[in-house]
Amino acid sequence: MKRAMSTTLPAALLNLGGYDFVTLGNHDFDYGKQTIERYLAALNARCLCANVEGIRGVEKTAVVTMENGLRVGLTGMITPFVTQFESAENMAGITVTDAFAAARSALPELRHKTDLTICIYHGGFESGRQNRRNSLTDQREPRLPYLPGAWV
Repeated sequence: MKRAMSTTLPAALLNLGGYDFVTLGNHDFDYGKQTIERYLAALNARCLCANVEGIRGVEKTAVVTMENGLRVGLTGMITPFVTQFESAENMAGITVTDAFAAARSALPELRHKTDLTICIYHGGFESGRQNRRNSLTDQREPRLPYLPGAWV
């Protein structure tokens, strides 16, 4: 059994950094749903992760108006492979869907309300260590920024 992680320390560190938005990473799932929810409750930032459901405190999108009037739309994604990295026990009550499908759903919701859209992505797909390329692709789809006029 894994030793329980302090849920308030990582949140306190991010709070010191003054973050407004975060997304989930694969290691956030290491201790299960309740730990993630306690972490998010202690966090001052908003958590955006459009392809995750079942976790209290996770939002799909957000719109922020900057001081100069620029309207910025944000969303977040995590690699759907987190379900393969983590145990079924840690993923209980959590659904993680395809990141590309979630991006396609979030973009139209944001596009007409904003001047700029940003996608925060945690993960990656490597096509092999030999070519040392980091790419956001899974053999079925082009890189996420390929969505025309979509993401910064």
